[in-house]
Amino acid sequence: MSPSMRAVSEAPPLEWTRVPLTAAARLALCDLVNALEASEDRKRVRKPADRERLENAMEAMVCALFAASTDPKGGWRSYSRGRDHYPGLSRYNRPGSVSLKAVTTVADWLLASGYAEGQGGYFEKNPFGGPGGSGQMARIGATAKLVERLAELGMSSQDVGYSDRTETIILRDGKEPGERSGRRLEYKDTAETLRMRENLKRINEALQLYQVSEPADGGGYIPLPPFRLYRVFNRGSFGHGGRFYGGPWIAMPKRERAELLIDGETVTELDFGSLHPRMIYAIEGLPLEPEDDPYEVERWTGDECRAWVKEALVRLLNAGPKMRRTRPENLQRIRGRRWKDVLDAVEQHHSRIGDWFRSGRGLELQRLDSDIAERVLLDMAERDVCCLPVHDSFLVPSSHSGTLRLSMTKAYQEVMGGVCVEVDEPVIR
Repeated sequence: MSPSMRAVSEAPPLEWTRVPLTAAARLALCDLVNALEASEDRKRVRKPADRERLENAMEAMVCALFAASTDPKGGWRSYSRGRDHYPGLSRYNRPGSVSLKAVTTVADWLLASGYAEGQGGYFEKNPFGGPGGSGQMARIGATAKLVERLAELGMSSQDVGYSDRTETIILRDGKEPGERSGRRLEYKDTAETLRMRENLKRINEALQLYQVSEPADGGGYIPLPPFRLYRVFNRGSFGHGGRFYGGPWIAMPKRERAELLIDGETVTELDFGSLHPRMIYAIEGLPLEPEDDPYEVERWTGDECRAWVKEALVRLLNAGPKMRRTRPENLQRIRGRRWKDVLDAVEQHHSRIGDWFRSGRGLELQRLDSDIAERVLLDMAERDVCCLPVHDSFLVPSSHSGTLRLSMTKAYQEVMGGVCVEVDEPVIR
């Protein structure tokens, strides 16, 4: 089970907050630490503090790689081999839990033992002759040998979780509209961040009471691995983004989510129809009727064209003034149709909200829809109903779909009531 090479260039950071949850997992990791030390030619025994850092580094790295080995997007994870990345204090790391020496010792042993594959990092001080520099961190991924060894030691994916001190409110750095956010930023807590973190704690604690299962390859069902929801804010601002991530069902295709079970019961997924364009029209005092379809544009009808219209509208809302007019790769070509033409048609059709286009304000809408999601999740937790978020849609046991619909309507009206003079009725499918 080698990590997917496709994911190397975009390997997410290794999560140092991963921890073993069971005695079996802790014993398996102790076995690896003992094997590492047995392979060394040391004249002196490690000091207790250094031994603790080594154990912490082994726990976090192996647990993170073991969990990543089943990631459909690829099992590679990035980590730093530079001293500046291990200052000891960060809201995104367990304070003082690992050191550069411990991390490189564990990584090098895993690589040398065949338990991991890796790629070295690099740094360019002056790329293309310009100031500053850029680089790429080292990459590492679990091999089949590590996965099999952990299984032999009695460790399963259900034995890997997160530290109680895992940060669930994440702020990413500022980027231009339409560009991906990058590194995580430190920030000072406010009444708002404290409230959001406490709400997430309540939501996560409620979700741990239920078993969510997916179909197994050989038949039957298996539990999803442990998870912890978190919220991600973008562009260095808590006014941008805020959507929920961390649930393994979020990356699943909709048809696969429909096959999940919650405590043995089939699920129903409800979502807000055309949420962002409807939000904009409501904010502008031009609420749409329930039967109005923002993705119905003259001369661009039918399933294929509708996908183009929806993508065009999304990109116009999220892009900055320098938006490129090249067809997105995720769209299939349609004979005789041009991407430039659909952009022009969408702008003309939605000219009443034209000020929103190429403004990069799409992340403001995400803050609103994530606040709606927060209210839905808290409400369903109070009702003792398992509710799994997928941005602007939610999964619940089918017997509670009516309750979910009421909760979504209430949450939408409460949040939008804070930014609109007249709140319309949401379209829920």
